[in-house]
Amino acid sequence: MVLSNGVALSPRLLAWLREQDVRLMISLDGVGTPHDVQRPLINGQGSFGPVMRGIDAALSHGIVPHLSITVTAATADHVAEAVDFALDHDLPFNLNFYRDYANTGDARAWRADDERLIRGVRAAFARIEARLPRRRLIDALVDRSAFDAPHTRACGAGHHYLVVDHRGRVARCHMEIERPITHVWAEDPLEPVRTRGEGFHNVPVDEKAECRTCTWRYWCAGGCPLLTFRVTGRNDVKSPYCHVYRALYPHVVRLEGLRLLKWGTPWGP
Repeated sequence: MVLSNGVALSPRLLAWLREQDVRLMISLDGVGTPHDVQRPLINGQGSFGPVMRGIDAALSHGIVPHLSITVTAATADHVAEAVDFALDHDLPFNLNFYRDYANTGDARAWRADDERLIRGVRAAFARIEARLPRRRLIDALVDRSAFDAPHTRACGAGHHYLVVDHRGRVARCHMEIERPITHVWAEDPLEPVRTRGEGFHNVPVDEKAECRTCTWRYWCAGGCPLLTFRVTGRNDVKSPYCHVYRALYPHVVRLEGLRLLKWGTPWGP
């Protein structure tokens, strides 16, 4: 999969993605101003217009982009509009909660407080309930959560997942793309990914304090391990978003139940 900001998708690149059957994910954090505030161009202007052109270009090449919607303090009150956009255009999407990129006050200021985040996401759920899609959404609505099967890790970082940037440099996670640990020309690029000693470790949820007895532990799997480490300095504690997960999960399950009752299909078209 290629993750893109969507502003420079050339016809040549889109043709290659289609020929090679490579999936495309585009970041879209709001409609109009909310997206522009969160993702300005290098000249300070908003990027919503170019992203729309990128989405249209992808669709014209027969590529259905997956929208990655990141919810922050700047967009929590507008996430419903972004979800409406995805439903209007019948595009798959997922909701991501902001990850601190550094343990600084400025970084934490981007993270919406729990109650505001819950309100914003529940407003998006109301929009979905009003127009339940055929497509399965339960795994896309609460950050790194997945409901297809019980799992002990929220992602494969450090185990069966790595990220390659445009220069061939390899990192354990896209959130660490600025800190590569090897490159694709190494004899075994996977070895340093698996054996990295410093920084975050993706430990199983049963090894996390306060998670062992949680009803939802095999669905959130303790949340993003990198975020937990950056916020707490530890790998063996619950996610900073634990309260949000617990508050939203009953609503997610209810929403999926309503979708199944309407369409009678677990996965959609």
